[in-house]
Amino acid sequence: MPWMLLLALLTTLALAGCGGLGGNMPPTPVPPTPTPTPAQIAQQSAAAMAGLKSAHFILSIEGQPQPTGFGFQLLGAEGDVVAPDKLKARLKARLGQSPVDSELVVLGKERFLKNPFSGKFEPLMLQIGSLAMLDPDHGAPLLLRDLQNPTAGAREQVDGVDSDVLSGTLNPADLTALFGGTPVSDPVQAQVWIGTVDRLVRKVRLSGPIATGEPAAIVRTLTLSGFNQDVTIERPS
Repeated sequence: MPWMLLLALLTTLALAGCGGLGGNMPPTPVPPTPTPTPAQIAQQSAAAMAGLKSAHFILSIEGQPQPTGFGFQLLGAEGDVVAPDKLKARLKARLGQSPVDSELVVLGKERFLKNPFSGKFEPLMLQIGSLAMLDPDHGAPLLLRDLQNPTAGAREQVDGVDSDVLSGTLNPADLTALFGGTPVSDPVQAQVWIGTVDRLVRKVRLSGPIATGEPAAIVRTLTLSGFNQDVTIERPS
């Protein structure tokens, strides 16, 4: 065998043993995934929340909310919302100086409140907000789209879920459209905990008044869980 042919054969075998011609080449670097900005996280969350069918919520209020026309002060609530505009919740409230428990059912524009004394549901004639938290055009998706000057804090866990924490301000008129009352003039300070994977809102904290007559120190905290469960809300009997 000519020595040139032998040399070529040995070279080919050596390269094959090393994994081919590219065996010693460094791997092609994979570019890192860009970190979304706070504004992008808010927009991603708005889209995720717009796709929800239902959620469980707990609302707590620190401070004295503005009483309704007959002295009913809401202190907290727990229940379920179904998109776009249904809600059923147990209420903790104060009537005058007395603590009371009640229930609220919202079916679009129809609202029913359980009379704490008779235990029967009655049509609610008072003007309150829509309470349509999952309405794509007026609820949480709108608030996330309209979050002003968002900044990101350290990630935290909410009920074991890693969440990005955003801070910003919200238009009080958007909030009173949900919760009722005449909006104050100053923006409302907001913190939002958003799941890092699914971008669903896990918690919201609203600091300061959203309606006229509320104290400066009032704080509302809303936690959300139980997404897309099979929830039925019907007209109370």
